[in-house]
Amino acid sequence: MTGGFGRLTIEVDPSDRMDICARSGQWFRDADPLQWPEWHVTQAKLRVVFHREAGKTRDKTITIELRTPNGSNIREQIQQHQIISHKYLERWGLVAGYQV
Repeated sequence: MTGGFGRLTIEVDPSDRMDICARSGQWFRDADPLQWPEWHVTQAKLRVVFHREAGKTRDKTITIELRTPNGSNIREQIQQHQIISHKYLERWGLVAGYQV
């Protein structure tokens, strides 16, 4: 896209066992926008499910929001979820070093 503005939102049902990159490739095939070098992801929401703790009846689900250049809602989470979330976000290459 030259000189214009465009937005594409790709959402996958939480019950879908295929990740968003694989699903985008399936939907768009050779025209998959996630593979276009001139397009960049500027915002993402990740649904994280923590297994239930002893004595609890349900799993704990949080939504982590990431925005360029440096925005997120991680600091709004409890410290335990911040530490675990950052561990995996860093492992997956979505954030660099972090201090709680």
